[in-house]
Amino acid sequence: MPKHFKYFFILIGILMFLTTCKKYPENRRKLFNSPKSDIVGSYFLTLYEVDGVDSIPLLNTIIGKDITSSISWEFFDKNNEHSYPNDYALESILGAGSYHFTDKLKNLNITFDTYNMGIQTLNVFISRNGTWQILALDKKKGKRILKIKREFNGKNYVIQFN
Repeated sequence: MPKHFKYFFILIGILMFLTTCKKYPENRRKLFNSPKSDIVGSYFLTLYEVDGVDSIPLLNTIIGKDITSSISWEFFDKNNEHSYPNDYALESILGAGSYHFTDKLKNLNITFDTYNMGIQTLNVFISRNGTWQILALDKKKGKRILKIKREFNGKNYVIQFN
């Protein structure tokens, strides 16, 4: 009988490990999901913090419209004329660029150039090229979430797309 308990506890341990592993710090997703397919889709910016302060009202003032509902962000699973050959395309009405995963899929390198289309342009990614730590990346029941953070010039930036 004790032999069966040993195998039972080993099985419970393995199941707990497999069901509680997360790839990203704030993710609900488990270890075996593909970030490359989860990121593909259309998003709206829902969170923009600088040093913990909500900066969406400032972005709305700069852009002249509600950035959370009027500007869609598209992450593609292929490259196009705006992306580098080994990167995936990223587009919005504010600009275009590309992205690729780094550091075993834990970071996202984003290159983004803004358009000048008669409205005030703004690069929400702060600089043309930067590496962002992925805090959450999830695709569940038709809803997507991408939450990333970066430190730049002594300030901490957190951006979330839904």
